Amino acid sequence: MKNPNKLIKETSPYLLQHAYNPVNWYPWSKEALEKAKKENKPIFLSIGYSTCHWCHVMEKESFEDEEIADYLDKNFISIKVDREERPDIDAAYMQFVVMTTGSGGWPLNVFLFPDLKPFFAGTYFPKEDRYSLPSFLSLLKYIKKKFDSNVKMKAVDQEKENKPTLKRVQKISQEPIMNFNRLFEQHYDEDNGGFLGAPKFPITLSLLLNIALKKHLDKVSHTLRKIGNGGICDHLAGGFSRYSTDELWLVPHFEKTLYDNALLLEAYSRTYDLTKDVYFKEKADGIYNYLKTTLLSEDGFYSSQDADSEGEEGKFYVFTYDEIKKNVNYPELFIRYFGITRHGNYEEKNILHVVDENLTQKEKENIEKDRKSLLEYRSKREHPGIDTKIIVSWNSLAISVFATYGRICKNNEAVKIAENVLDNILKNCFRGKKLLRIHGKRNLFGFLEDYSFLLNALTDIYSITRKKIYLQKAKQISEVMKEFFYKGGGKFSFTSKLHEKLYFENSSITDNVIPSATSMAVLGLYKLGEFIKSRKNDQIIDETLKINMEDMTRNPLNHEVMLYVLFRKLKI
Repeated sequence: MKNPNKLIKETSPYLLQHAYNPVNWYPWSKEALEKAKKENKPIFLSIGYSTCHWCHVMEKESFEDEEIADYLDKNFISIKVDREERPDIDAAYMQFVVMTTGSGGWPLNVFLFPDLKPFFAGTYFPKEDRYSLPSFLSLLKYIKKKFDSNVKMKAVDQEKENKPTLKRVQKISQEPIMNFNRLFEQHYDEDNGGFLGAPKFPITLSLLLNIALKKHLDKVSHTLRKIGNGGICDHLAGGFSRYSTDELWLVPHFEKTLYDNALLLEAYSRTYDLTKDVYFKEKADGIYNYLKTTLLSEDGFYSSQDADSEGEEGKFYVFTYDEIKKNVNYPELFIRYFGITRHGNYEEKNILHVVDENLTQKEKENIEKDRKSLLEYRSKREHPGIDTKIIVSWNSLAISVFATYGRICKNNEAVKIAENVLDNILKNCFRGKKLLRIHGKRNLFGFLEDYSFLLNALTDIYSITRKKIYLQKAKQISEVMKEFFYKGGGKFSFTSKLHEKLYFENSSITDNVIPSATSMAVLGLYKLGEFIKSRKNDQIIDETLKINMEDMTRNPLNHEVMLYVLFRKLKI
């Protein structure tokens, strides 16, 4: 049996996946960083997460390769980081790779000087020369040669490069919202929904803002139908994959995450609330059932489900023509409804996607019977792995959404689940007033994201249950959040004095696939203000909106949550 490396003592499923690599991996630790300085070796920092397909590919190709591992061990200090455990490290070095290459992603591979300043970075590197990329080993040798020959390799001083110019505090106005409406229309894909181009991510935060604004509701419904009918939707068990690799929402990247499904659950629930179209409730019910049966544990929600099983991406989800014919009772109807062909639409197999919605009631009932039959057949396959980390911020998002879904769709069980998960976090994820980032990881304290998302969960649960304990806890969390993270002048820090100082601090203002930590802090304070008046909190909200008006106006499609707060403040 192989000897484990230093990751064997970690709790992260991602780090444990690499614990038996021949690479002498270190976790991000004082020991590793001091060793790099003492031996004057460059650091190879590799960041990913357990359900990342290309992380798996690079591990199998390169990190399991004895020659590559030997070269890394002799010439570098190799450090593995789970981006979901350490979003601060990920954000700092992701900024560098985006700044130097124009794009980012995972695995994120960065080469650092011993003082932690980066000098070269990329994402996936193949074992052999391909995709116009050098082989990983030849890249390692090039970097080692440059480092050893004292050729001055310039480290980008990211803090200096990204240091924001002093922004003029601006008056709060409707201009960012008007720009959002204009740019949303400009980028909208009239044929397929979502925004133009591929890969296609569900634009859930933009959809939710439109729902709040009561704008573009036809486009919201159109997008949610296209996504709901596409291959990005799991038509057997419910839930959605992260994104589609094409413009048609047909071929997904099969990984499923808690945060994507939580946000989509809110979008489908709120659209049903507006339209009363049962289609949107059915999709919401599907997401709810997926999260409840697959990601929910006694202690909270797990973070994600892998794209791969048996070493292949998507293998769990696709079917041959013959498999479908053998495992359903009404094959002709099923084949027509889900666009099944003999040659398939994904590597000679079929991804289910709805192509014919014009069914009689009887046909719908037969499709439902066959859906259950095929699900039972699929359940016998080897399931994709689950990342069992219980992340406070993502759980808090799910808590808010389960409560919202439960209220709209009259599902009391969903509200009860939300309460149970929230109570578990309050009971198990605090050390005094210090919030943990991950359930059970006692030495990793929460970031602004964890505090601000939890603040929103508490106010959302209180608004539905009216249990005073949740309002009291929300007030306490808001005070600690301000103490640890608010720097004044409308600026929040992503990290606190409890965290080590990195070479570059992430300010976390821009919404991405999940809302930014800062925008959720402002939203949480605003929601709290609906129940407990605070002049100080109102001042923080105003300061943060004013200092970010320029960014919100210039780039409104990445500030949807802050725009929502602006909308509520202006009472448009």
